[in-house]
Amino acid sequence: MRMWGDLFLTLPGLGGAPRPDPTSLDEDTANLLDVLARHSWKLTGDTLGTDYADEGYALAVLLVCKAPEVAREKDIPTQSAIITWVIASRHDLLGQDCGLDIPNLSRELGSTSRELFDGAKRVREATGG
Repeated sequence: MRMWGDLFLTLPGLGGAPRPDPTSLDEDTANLLDVLARHSWKLTGDTLGTDYADEGYALAVLLVCKAPEVAREKDIPTQSAIITWVIASRHDLLGQDCGLDIPNLSRELGSTSRELFDGAKRVREATGG
């Protein structure tokens, strides 16, 4: 069944956000997985380009499955922004000569650069990378 929220979780050329498999998770963690993974896919794809959307999704899934307590530390929009920041950092997209200006990206993501740096460190530690 298609939900109203699904209409907003689409990317050009990719269609709708994938749905993660919540098997073996308790109900609260399954709900967190569904919302965070799909929103991270959308935000990463909108912000960095659709080539990066699946990586944002995969990192969100890994974070929720490996360290759900870390995934719950921030609200969904902030955690999705942190995941997008991690993906941008992985691909050297951040910095004056790298394509994305740090202050502008943090504004676009709706967080301070300090919150994104600190959150990204926490996500990397929790997911092993």
